[in-house]
Amino acid sequence: MEIVKIKGETVAKQIVFPEWTAEQLALWTEKDEASCQKWRDTKVKSWDDGKLRDAHASKEAFDEWLEKQCLTAKNKSLWKRTRKKEDTDKSGGYAKAEPAGPPQLTKESARSLLTKALDTFKQPANKEKLLGILEECKDLEPSQAGMQKMMKLMPAVSSMMEGTLKEFGFSANDLMSVVMQIQAFSASDPSIATDIGKLMKAVQGDLSDLLE
Repeated sequence: MEIVKIKGETVAKQIVFPEWTAEQLALWTEKDEASCQKWRDTKVKSWDDGKLRDAHASKEAFDEWLEKQCLTAKNKSLWKRTRKKEDTDKSGGYAKAEPAGPPQLTKESARSLLTKALDTFKQPANKEKLLGILEECKDLEPSQAGMQKMMKLMPAVSSMMEGTLKEFGFSANDLMSVVMQIQAFSASDPSIATDIGKLMKAVQGDLSDLLE
């Protein structure tokens, strides 16, 4: 893994970093921490030698600057490693590092994401849109209706879930990956099994359970 190098006072593109999950924090390795500490030790030596005292009003201000620089390096490195390349290019220009792929959900975060997703579908505007898609397909031949429902509902569901997916570190294109991760917890959490079943039925055209 590549760590974002600390370059001192630079003007970086503003990024609002999320609250990292335990799985995401695990991407910050002992090697990364050692590299950051080595940089810190070098700056402390420069301070002790009197080379940085003109740049900082006091030892407390210098220590605060060190903490800020190390935290920024850690946040930027985690940001790179938890975003896909297309998101990385848009958000900060850090395109050289290979992205780590979608984050991994815990049972708790899977339950939380699923709850927020189901609540999103029940919002009046979204509910109306989903029911409207079913209305459009009701007069089609049975052999075509099922496929048309799936073709129309899948992008609609993906669009409605985009905000929730981003909140948990995913992109809209990660929907099926997210569904598979959530399904993996079905055996240990009956509520997840029930609700992910509602979502899968909805994508296939049955909204009776989703919008109840």
